[in-house]
This record gives sequence, structure tokens and C-alpha cells, in this order.
Amino acid sequence: AFSPFHYFDQSNGKARTPIFVILLIVAFVAVVVVLNHKAPSAPTKGAFDGEFSVNKALISLFGNYDPSHKSSSVVVTNEKADNSTGNVTLLLDSPFFQGSEQKHLLVTSTAVTGEECHACDAEIGAYVYARREGGWTPEIADREIGRFGAWGVAGKARVIKVAPEVYGFSLTIDDMHQGEADSSELFVAPVSGHFHPVLSIGTESDNKGNCGSTDPEMTLGHAPCVESDSTIHFLNSIHNGYFDIEVDESGTANTDQGVIPTNSRKIYLFSGEKYVE
Repeated sequence: AFSPFHYFDQSNGKARTPIFVILLIVAFVAVVVVLNHKAPSAPTKGAFDGEFSVNKALISLFGNYDPSHKSSSVVVTNEKADNSTGNVTLLLDSPFFQGSEQKHLLVTSTAVTGEECHACDAEIGAYVYARREGGWTPEIADREIGRFGAWGVAGKARVIKVAPEVYGFSLTIDDMHQGEADSSELFVAPVSGHFHPVLSIGTESDNKGNCGSTDPEMTLGHAPCVESDSTIHFLNSIHNGYFDIEVDESGTANTDQGVIPTNSRKIYLFSGEKYVE
């Protein structure tokens, strides 16, 4: 079998050395050519070219978009592994800058088609798109962070700044049952490259629909009327890279000892995974 090393065994090996060197150069060039002509990598799912638009983003992520209903159709799998048709609707599209890089935060709500009952919550999804090389690439793509909401919608969304140049979002839901109303807010932040629920706070409550009655024929509705309200502030102080949160509550509540004030001030610090009091 032919081998370039065969030439060193000949008496005139010095004369043949240039041929050996040429063969090595040819082999090296061939390797370089192969390395520089590897098959192109598959495009990132959800990426698209041109200017940013919600339509392009949802089509790239889910393969379809209905502009008349502002939603995408997907397959939703429940806890029993049964598949159903679901609708993805957009709750939030917020542009922001991280350093010099232009980005968009999208928050979605996904529910099974037709499930719009009081107890029907929805999947929370969140995506961060970054502008790169003339297009947009999802650097975070979390279709199901958790479940939240009612009537098949995951609440109202707003963007929040959880750390210097780091943005998350919150979801607020209002609920009414048996004359009592309450509101709660769920905070979601990027942690270790993915979005996670990090804090849930009750923000408002009252029993105005079932209190203060003086009618002796009414079985319910005689409890004193009470209400409370909480305000939430992100502080400048930082623990584990995220702003501390202050929650100030004021109002009243019914207890076995009667109506008591609920005035309080609580500070929540980020533990590395979530906020703790």
C-alpha cells in the first residue's frame, strides 16, 4: 500500500523529501477546506428577519397567527396527557434595551379553546427577543412558566424592572366570590436563563358585597364591612442581584376578636430563586 513515509526508506530520501512536504501541505489544505465548509446549522426556532412585529414573532413560534382574533392555535396537553386545541393570546409586548442590545419582552396566555369558566386558569408564557445580525432571535423562550388567572386568561400583564437592566413582568387578577372581592399580583423574573414565578402578593380585598346588613331575615351579610390595600415598591437596595421589594398594607380585617387594623410593612429579599420575607 502506498504511504508517503515510504520515501524515507529509499537511498535517495533527501531528493524525495520535497514530494513528502507537498503531500502534507495538500492534506492540510484539504482539512481546512472541509472545516470551513461544514453544513449550516439549523435556524433557531422562533427567529425571523427584518423589523420586529408581534405577527412575525407568533408565526415563528407557533406556526400560525390569526390577526382577526389576535391569537395563535396550538395543542394543549392537560395533566392527564390529553391533547386539546388551545389559543395563545398576547398579554404584553414591551421593548427595552439591555446595554446596547435592543430587545422585546413578550408575555402570552394559553388556554384550552372553550374553557372560559371562573375557575379556568391559563398557561403563562414569556419570550425575550434580541436583535442580532439584521433579525430577531429568542434568547429566552418559555412556553409554560406556570398557570394563573381565571376565565381562561392569565390576568393583566405589566413590565417590571427587577434589577439593573433586567426586566420581568407581573400578572394581576381580580376575583369575586360570595360578595368578597380580592386582587393578587404574581411577579415573574428571569432566573438562570428562564422565567420563574418569584413572588405572589394579595394587593386588595373587601367584603362590600356581603357585609353591614341590618335585615334580620338575612342569614348572611351581617359581618362588619372591611377592606385592605397593599402598595408595592421596588427599592434601590439589592440582594443576590435583584432589587428588594417593600409591601405596605393598610386597612381592616375581620377576626374572632372583631375588626382589627391590618397596617404593616414587609420587606422581601431575593434568595437566589425567589423572594422571601
